[in-house]
Amino acid sequence: MTLSSRDLKRTAHEKLHNAKNQREIILLYAAITLGLGLVILLLQLTLNQKISHTGGLSGMNSRNMLSALSNFLPLVSSIVTMCLAFGYMGGMLRVSRGQYASRNALKTGFERFWPLLRMKLLLGAMILGLGFGASYLASLIFMLSPFSDPFMNAVAPAVSGGSLLTGGTITLDETALDAITAASGPLIVIFLALILAFVVPMLYRFRMADYVLYDHPEVGAMYALLASRKMMQGNRWQVFKLDMSFWWYYLITVLTAVLAYGDVLLALVGVSLPMDGTLSYILFYLLSVAATFAQLYFLRNPMEVTYALVYDQLKPREEKQNGAVLGNIFQM
Repeated sequence: MTLSSRDLKRTAHEKLHNAKNQREIILLYAAITLGLGLVILLLQLTLNQKISHTGGLSGMNSRNMLSALSNFLPLVSSIVTMCLAFGYMGGMLRVSRGQYASRNALKTGFERFWPLLRMKLLLGAMILGLGFGASYLASLIFMLSPFSDPFMNAVAPAVSGGSLLTGGTITLDETALDAITAASGPLIVIFLALILAFVVPMLYRFRMADYVLYDHPEVGAMYALLASRKMMQGNRWQVFKLDMSFWWYYLITVLTAVLAYGDVLLALVGVSLPMDGTLSYILFYLLSVAATFAQLYFLRNPMEVTYALVYDQLKPREEKQNGAVLGNIFQM
């Protein structure tokens, strides 16, 4: 199937022009996700400050409890963001079909929480497995290649009491660590190349799984993944080209993320700010949040509706004819 990015984008803009609540949906989605991230950041800074002021053996239990809570907060944020992103995607899918969509669409991810979570965990397990496989294969290729000679020469002076295979130990000073790091460059390149070769095609196979799960409330995670794989057969290159047409959006995403570390970047080039580290960190984080909000509010809807149109084009023909894309306009 040929997907014309120009036609898809034009249709997306027409659908959004006729949709009444599309701005309200993205406004609420952006405000909740970014606001939640800001609240969790402030909570973590507060908890870390309390941890630093809780000393002695008598405060060990309190420190452990506060540390556990600080580490748990990002997990809560990730789960809430996952559910909101699923609901937002569903809202834009309805917009792409000319159906009524409201802010209530954002609740769908929470209503479909367990199938959605299982699907994300399955994807995560597959990515983790491929990552381990790529790591092992990269190490094997590296050790069988001439690139391993400088690495072994860098490691050898740091090993004492025999070799690593016979129970030797490694003692690393700064010089040895720098030499080993420099010699590991080819290994990192091989690993990243294998990750691109293994993980990226897998992600494209399951690109439509979220849409399937939203479109069919009666199915589970595995069905959504398998249906997506079937839909993407022969279409991965077309979707990849569509992704490349949105290169500017992904570039803005990277730049807004980098902006959050502006204090670190300024320090690297020798620029110091007239404030302490915590305040400068919060300042650049707020700038990043503001830039991300503007990006989402003004640019996200057209792209999201475009991908929703792709999903409907890739759906099996019989599913379209059976009216699976229709729904109660009062449901959302």
